[in-house]
Amino acid sequence: LYSSRYEDTWNQHYLGGTFLQPLGEQRSLAFNLNLYRTTDEGKSLSGRIDNTTWSLMSTYTQGPHGFSLGYQKVDGNTPFDYVTRGAIFISNAVQLSDFNAPNERSWQARYDLDASPWGAPGLSMSAAYVRGSQIDGSHVDPQGGYAYLGYGEGGKHWERDLEMRYVVQGGAAKGTTFSLRHNVHRGNTAQAELDTDQIRLAVEYPLTGRL
Repeated sequence: LYSSRYEDTWNQHYLGGTFLQPLGEQRSLAFNLNLYRTTDEGKSLSGRIDNTTWSLMSTYTQGPHGFSLGYQKVDGNTPFDYVTRGAIFISNAVQLSDFNAPNERSWQARYDLDASPWGAPGLSMSAAYVRGSQIDGSHVDPQGGYAYLGYGEGGKHWERDLEMRYVVQGGAAKGTTFSLRHNVHRGNTAQAELDTDQIRLAVEYPLTGRL
């Protein structure tokens, strides 16, 4: 639970929680809830803001397999706003899109696999699909900070994310992570985001304990 202020723009309050229920040996069910309430503040430099955004993600885990279903809803005539993407907690903020447009409803299906039981410790894979619809930005404040985004009515889009990760398990490179991602985003013109195809290869080398 926290509250934050972007001076003369908005006040934002957050409530989040997780629940994990073991179901037996190597099986569990988890829920993750996030709720944001944002209203304009002070000089209202971005215009009128009256936004409630929430998401709920459920995950069933059985051994190395994880199956997730999520739903996210934006209630307000402005997009869900934030200062830095790394500090927001909504389930459908994925690789290319946050699915945070005005009045947007979105759902996600995800599968995760840990390859350790098949003799590949450190190797994991994931696949996610997110679809958003019912975007309506026709009531965005025309004098506000979001008008330039050009939201329309009837916006919809989808994203598919595939990832393979490997974490080195020993030796001088222990902890080094290699990740390969393939991401695709498609939508109509009313949702204000570009069609995109990306392939990303990343290498992360931990410095802790090596300096």
